[in-house]
Amino acid sequence: MLSPMQKDVLTEIINVHIGLAAKSLSEMINQRVLLSVPEIEFIQHSDTDVFDRIHHEFLMGEKVICSIKFGPDFVGKVFLVLPIENAKILSNACIGINEVKERESQSFSLNEMDLDIIKEVSNVIFNVLIGEFGNLLETKLKYTIPNINTLTISESDKYLLFPKEVNALILHTKFLFTNSQLSSTILIALFGDSISLLIDKIDTMLEDLT
Repeated sequence: MLSPMQKDVLTEIINVHIGLAAKSLSEMINQRVLLSVPEIEFIQHSDTDVFDRIHHEFLMGEKVICSIKFGPDFVGKVFLVLPIENAKILSNACIGINEVKERESQSFSLNEMDLDIIKEVSNVIFNVLIGEFGNLLETKLKYTIPNINTLTISESDKYLLFPKEVNALILHTKFLFTNSQLSSTILIALFGDSISLLIDKIDTMLEDLT
């Protein structure tokens, strides 16, 4: 578990990374977009109650999920998780459309262009967010190409995104466009001793401050 001081440092690190990601995203789509200061939760693999709450509040239902794997020294997998409606809003906002057309079934239709846009947005966020962790830890990271899927996640799919034995950072943030906004969840699953590498670096930063 992170101490309050460790969490403060981690929050500040991630806030800087999120700001850089928003700047890169703004440049890519040629319009101003902000990512709100994220609410951050750290889940250890033994925190089953917390994991259950995250699963029920943010992961269950029909979602668009984009992910990449990274490594080899700082190893993990990062996901951008969006409800279908928010995925459509995000895609439309990136190309200057401010409305979402509903189908008669009250669900939202995503086409290949929507998925490509979300994949590109995710790739920008992932490369900045995870790349800055690599810079912080002074390690060179390699990435897989983004993978995107539309999934309906149920109670029985609790460990679909990452297995029980990993630790995870959960970032709850909002995309803020001129005429629209939407909520999203970014999951960073850390494998092996990756979380220890990060915590050791945070402890070193705290020592430098004293």
